[in-house]
Amino acid sequence: MGGDMGNEVERSNLFTVPMWSASVPADTPWIGTLVHDIDAILDAGDLDFEQCSGHQTLPELQYRSEPHWASFFAFVTETFEQIASTAGQLRWATHGLRSWGLRVNQVSSEKDKKRGPVRTLLTHNHSPALLTSVFTCELPSSPLPEDLSTVFYNPASHINCPWQNRTALVPPAVGVLSVFPGWIEHAAPIVSPVPIGERRVIISTDYFPEFEST
Repeated sequence: MGGDMGNEVERSNLFTVPMWSASVPADTPWIGTLVHDIDAILDAGDLDFEQCSGHQTLPELQYRSEPHWASFFAFVTETFEQIASTAGQLRWATHGLRSWGLRVNQVSSEKDKKRGPVRTLLTHNHSPALLTSVFTCELPSSPLPEDLSTVFYNPASHINCPWQNRTALVPPAVGVLSVFPGWIEHAAPIVSPVPIGERRVIISTDYFPEFEST
């Protein structure tokens, strides 16, 4: 598939559910600038971190207009549009984004440990988003990426299908955008020992139809 940025979108399967990925080099300059902005938002002190997992920004990053954010959202939007163009059920002329950042470090881990020694973000989905995504900006040296995998749950797990796994694990990698249907149930590890001065930083973005009022 082609696009203005020439993104190479790869398709794989979670059980019988499609999943896609696209990537930029891990040393892409705008990744570090995105992290700088997320740090600035989170360090401003006007968010209630006790009410969320890790340290999360508000879902307002899609309104950022700086050149590095424009580059990021051009990459994400082109990937979404390439995927959505293959969906037979696509019926809406316009779509919108909702995007937020998440930072997990030693401070956030200590906060989250109060809720359990091996806490994960509760199983959830992003409905009514048509697609949702996770872009990894930064990873700590430990735990290993496979120990920070997003867990996806088989929608047919209630059926006795011994040839199908009940869960699938997708490990993160810096510069990789993982995209999946907004309705699929998933969870992510939040509490893990993170070395002092290191952290995990991701950006989640939902892609959903914009309904015109009548």
